[in-house]
Amino acid sequence: MYASDEVEWTGEVSEYAYQGGSGGNIYTQNCPNCHTCTYATLDLMDGITIIPIGMFDESHTLIPKLEIWTSAKLGWLKDDGCIENRVPDMGVQERLLQLLEALENR
Repeated sequence: MYASDEVEWTGEVSEYAYQGGSGGNIYTQNCPNCHTCTYATLDLMDGITIIPIGMFDESHTLIPKLEIWTSAKLGWLKDDGCIENRVPDMGVQERLLQLLEALENR
């Protein structure tokens, strides 16, 4: 997750909108050729852009620091101590923005 003003996109995308479990809309921006999701935004998280890890060339170098929906986390998923903040649900926009601002060296 990134603050929307931290990211800039070039190239063509097509948008797919659907209603999420919270009742708010989720907007995925997809490659018009292969339909891979390039990023997503949510009505309930204005100012946040979600980028799938697979979109990064060097994704193995990225270290997560924030974990959401921990209440539904699969028991076999573990971390090596890198997670600094955990949110049991989707969190509220203000809290997630504060966490993003506090995370360094992303």
